[in-house]
Amino acid sequence: MSTFASHESRDHVQVWFGDFPIASYSAEPALAARHAGAMRRRFPTLRVTHEQITAHQDPSTTVERPT
Repeated sequence: MSTFASHESRDHVQVWFGDFPIASYSAEPALAARHAGAMRRRFPTLRVTHEQITAHQDPSTTVERPT
């Protein structure tokens, strides 16, 4: 089992229903990319965002809500 080190990057994936995030997921980049692809296939009409975050960033603040 690996531990999360401060130099590792993580990605944050969110699924949006209009202006509201209905699902959030944070993981290492490869897993997050896989999850984002799965969410796009599962919810083809919803917006899915996928952004990189740093170790010291709060994932809930990385994606701005659409206006």
